[in-house]
Amino acid sequence: MRYLVLLLSVSLVGCATIVTGSSTDISLQSDPSEAQIEINGQDRGETPTTLSLDSDRSYTVELSLEGYEDESIQLRKSTSGWVAGNLLFGGIPGLVIDAATGGLYVLSPKNVSADLDEETADASDELTIRVAMNVDTSWKKVGQLDPLEK
Repeated sequence: MRYLVLLLSVSLVGCATIVTGSSTDISLQSDPSEAQIEINGQDRGETPTTLSLDSDRSYTVELSLEGYEDESIQLRKSTSGWVAGNLLFGGIPGLVIDAATGGLYVLSPKNVSADLDEETADASDELTIRVAMNVDTSWKKVGQLDPLEK
């Protein structure tokens, strides 16, 4: 009887839930550091950090830092490999428990590292000067730089 109770209790527990839990720890880093983190539109601090996110949904991570281009990363849920343990030990009840607790899934990537690119200036903020060493006399003159006064 004791073995039957033990066998029954093991079969009612989800294997993936035991091994992976219902959340995934995601490491977030950026170069340069101290970028603001938004996950699905909610402020979650700044890099570097590690956040624990529910594994049963996908996320959009936005990294932003003044003077740098924003970076967007997708965290996707996928089925945990430990679900196969349910076929051996937990059967259908274990699979149901994993699905209910979120242990059925894991998030990837687990390590997010972004190299942020510096913003480029708008065309209205730029002045481009080109110097031609061999001038063609047929070119039309459109302006002239005055020498700096001292």
